[in-house]
Amino acid sequence: MKRAFILIVVIFSAIAICISCKQYHHGDINITISESGNMFSMTSHFNEEKTNDVLAFMDRRLGNANHFSFVNSKLDATLTLEDQTNMYVKTKQGYVEIKMDKSKNSYENYKRVKNMCEGIKEVIK
Repeated sequence: MKRAFILIVVIFSAIAICISCKQYHHGDINITISESGNMFSMTSHFNEEKTNDVLAFMDRRLGNANHFSFVNSKLDATLTLEDQTNMYVKTKQGYVEIKMDKSKNSYENYKRVKNMCEGIKEVIK
């Protein structure tokens, strides 16, 4: 009986810890933008409730002109848009990652992606 009680207490404690960790992560905001040589990258973690706002922002900055939508998409792919922007994009709830080889893109396309990534900072606040 005593062992069963201890087991139940341990299980409920583990569940409570998992739930609190999950809820804590929802409030975390982290965005990293880096450049080195020919590579540009951005990784962002944010409140899952902001996902559609971030993806809609990406549509306005890149997708609409290229007849492409990030909204309601879960991506993990290298994309080449109509304007020849070539980049790796990974999206899921509360997460966006973009990697771009600057040597495979025009300066204009690189700047458009970089400006979009910098704008994501404002969206996820």
